[in-house]
Amino acid sequence: MMKSHSEDVLVRRLEQADSENLIALYNELTFGPKTARMRRVAAVMAHPGTRIYGAETRGRIIAMVTLHILPNVTYDGRPYALIEKCGDSRRVS
Repeated sequence: MMKSHSEDVLVRRLEQADSENLIALYNELTFGPKTARMRRVAAVMAHPGTRIYGAETRGRIIAMVTLHILPNVTYDGRPYALIEKCGDSRRVS
């Protein structure tokens, strides 16, 4: 867990209990159909090597990033990371 310079924002690994807030953020950031669902969030969170981190303020997730740690065929099998689904809320206040 990491606090930003502003004590109002907390960056942390998100958990199943954060799913509703996370889906609200996904839907805010999605231009097309709002397809984020609880079961899909649960599947991503349960996937080995995958973590979702979020920035939270006033009980609301305002930014998120998904981190995947993957096995590698080269480089002596050292894993590599893929960072995706970076986004932040337009409505921070």
